[in-house]
Parts: sequence; C-alpha cells; structure tokens
Amino acid sequence: MTLPRLYYAGAEQYRSATEGSRLGLFFRVLAWVPARSAVPAGSVLFAAALSITALCFFGTFRRIVTYFVVPLHVVNILMVASVFRLRRRLGNTTAGYRTPGYPLVPAVYVLVLALLLVSAIAYNPRDTVIGIAMTATGLPIYLWIRARGRP
Repeated sequence: MTLPRLYYAGAEQYRSATEGSRLGLFFRVLAWVPARSAVPAGSVLFAAALSITALCFFGTFRRIVTYFVVPLHVVNILMVASVFRLRRRLGNTTAGYRTPGYPLVPAVYVLVLALLLVSAIAYNPRDTVIGIAMTATGLPIYLWIRARGRP
C-alpha cells in the first residue's frame, strides 16, 4: 500500500518539469488518479506489474526480499536519519510540530534497521550486496532527472 503512493508522490513532483517528453508521459501515467476512487491507480498498476515481474524473474519470495526489501532499509535509514540534519537546519520545531521522543525514537529506529541490514549481509552477503548495488543504480537516474527539472 505504501510503495504506490511513493511512486505517485515522486511522479507528481516531476510531472510538470518533464512535460512534453517521454519521461513526462511516464510520470503522468504514474500520477493518474481517477476522480471516482481517489486512488493513485497508475502507480498501483505499475507496482503490481513490477511485483509480478520480480516474482517471475527471481522465482522465490525470499530472493525478492533479499534483493529489494533489505536494500530499501538503507533508504529508510537515510530518510529517518535526515531528521537530525533537518532539525539542526530548521530548528527544534517546524510549523509548530514537535516529535515525541526525539532524538531517542529516530535513533533507535535507525539502529534497529542498521542491525537488520548487518544481519542480512551476514546471512546472505552476495545477494544483499547485489540488491544494494541495484538500488544504488537509482542515484544516477535521480541526479539526471534533477538536472533536467526541479528537485
């Protein structure tokens, strides 16, 4: 349920910056939300197609987890750890919102995910490192898109 909404948010952000190109068409399809359901249908269909393709390609659910879910923990670690930098830059409160348990709660979350990542690398190092490398291939694509449009 979360992944299609992440696709939708990313597509919505870059849709207008890439309008008129093939990339713009791709983002427009991902950002498609029928008025009747108010669900990001384009992103849901894209996530379903990716999931079916991954299952056919990798063969087992365990390998999908190793190649995709575990490396995404790196992204989650970076995302939650960014709270510390943003707090330093923006001050202790942003728009009147205070995080309960800060800094302990995000620190524990980052620590637990880091331990899960270390455990996955120890259990199945080859596949985990391949999965992390595959995930890292998104960085040049992100930088290319960012250079062409808005961040």
